[in-house]
Amino acid sequence: MEESAMSQQHELSQDLVGEFVQAAHYSLAKVQALHQHYPALLNARWEKYHELAIEAAGHMGQREIAEYLLTHGAPLQIFVAASLGNTQAVARFLHEDPAFANARGVHGISLCYHAALSGNLEVLELIDQTGGHEGVDEALHAATRFGHTSVVAWLLGHGATNLTIRNFEEKTPVQVALDKGYEEIVTHMHQACSSIVVKANNS
Repeated sequence: MEESAMSQQHELSQDLVGEFVQAAHYSLAKVQALHQHYPALLNARWEKYHELAIEAAGHMGQREIAEYLLTHGAPLQIFVAASLGNTQAVARFLHEDPAFANARGVHGISLCYHAALSGNLEVLELIDQTGGHEGVDEALHAATRFGHTSVVAWLLGHGATNLTIRNFEEKTPVQVALDKGYEEIVTHMHQACSSIVVKANNS
């Protein structure tokens, strides 16, 4: 009995939980290997960032990792549903609690950002129709990272105006788009910048 308790304590050590949650940001293979050896990691929270593996996969747009974790019993949260472009689930969550539209998840990342990761405009429309406008500027980074041109255009037409907002690499959305060679996205952003300048001069 004592050996079993010690084993469980080892399985759920914060070092191991942290390794698992970090892996959920980028590596399906590592997530699978750790989960197979330590199933209890699935819903273990990394206290340092108050983060679950499924939340990490969600805010990174790691679809395969998120789907693996969900298949094995991780909880489907609205933020994860949004990052997967699961329109029905997001609609259900918003119907149950409209306040989710302006909510922020792990690391203070907005629902709008998660939705932009998916590239699914229907999810963004649902959030907008429920009154959600929180995080539209930062969502430009989510859409740009994955080359979702239509989402970038939608965001620019629905309140995103801060084109100098910086990501964790201290880059603006335009810089990210240039680095990745997303010329159409760069064009949308330059046009938006010109429009913002014109409006400012006319005000």
